[in-house]
Amino acid sequence: MRLLFDLSSADRAAYEAAAAPDEKIMYCLPFDCEYEKRVDGRMVFTDKAIYKINRGEVQARWDFSALSDFSVEVLYGCGAFFAKENGVSIRLCRFISGRNLTRYSIMVEACNAIARGETDKTMTSTEPERYCQKCGRPFIVNTRICPHCQSKREVYGKLWGMTKGLRLMMLVPLITAFIGMAIVLSANVIMGAIRGAFAGGGELTPNADANALITGTIQWVIAVAGVVAVIFVVGGGILYITSAGDSQKLQKAKNMILYSLIGLVIVALSEIISGFISSTIRNANSDSNAPSTSLVITNSKGEKQ
Repeated sequence: MRLLFDLSSADRAAYEAAAAPDEKIMYCLPFDCEYEKRVDGRMVFTDKAIYKINRGEVQARWDFSALSDFSVEVLYGCGAFFAKENGVSIRLCRFISGRNLTRYSIMVEACNAIARGETDKTMTSTEPERYCQKCGRPFIVNTRICPHCQSKREVYGKLWGMTKGLRLMMLVPLITAFIGMAIVLSANVIMGAIRGAFAGGGELTPNADANALITGTIQWVIAVAGVVAVIFVVGGGILYITSAGDSQKLQKAKNMILYSLIGLVIVALSEIISGFISSTIRNANSDSNAPSTSLVITNSKGEKQ
């Protein structure tokens, strides 16, 4: 987690005008709240003092020699950084809790160390950033992707980069669906050729032609519906990942996945129904093509009656 933020040119000029030449900046954190307003200020921690700077102006300065007992408190709607100056508790700054509470919690220990004269090294934090420092909104969980500051193309590009090692697993449903679709279509072509070879001396009879057409159309529609359902399941998973805690996007992703799974079930049932229809059509064709028989009755003289 970042503990040394940059100063704007105006803030740096104000700091350099107020600080001693031998002072060294050790930490620099943002503070966001002041007099019930949002601000973009900086708290500069040197090896000798703390500077509160906002809009190119040093609003306050405290010497570490007079400070002790640093602490952080969560107030209504924000957090606050406190210290005791000559035994009296004072509030140094306020900040938005979600973004900077962890930073100032680390600064409690850092400032206590500086007040004891331990300025030979600075503290670092391995805590990951959870909020975008540009807009203040949370990153996508376990990433450094801000869906509001970055374009959708950049977001999807970074998410695709995170899937390295899992891409084959993600593509297996799509590959399986396309292979199944190819098998279904090729089976129709082969069966049509076989029917043509054995029906009417190599020519498709009208009944066989209609049978092949209806069966092939149904199976083709089922295959396409299966592919579309799988694509929507994958799309719902991507939308779920990129929702960033947005309840509406989460619900939309869940609905997309649910309806796609229902669609896959319907596709599976449709295959059974398709087989039943195909069998019914074949039986009807065989009955219509069967040779007709008639009953002839003769008398004792061999005459037909």
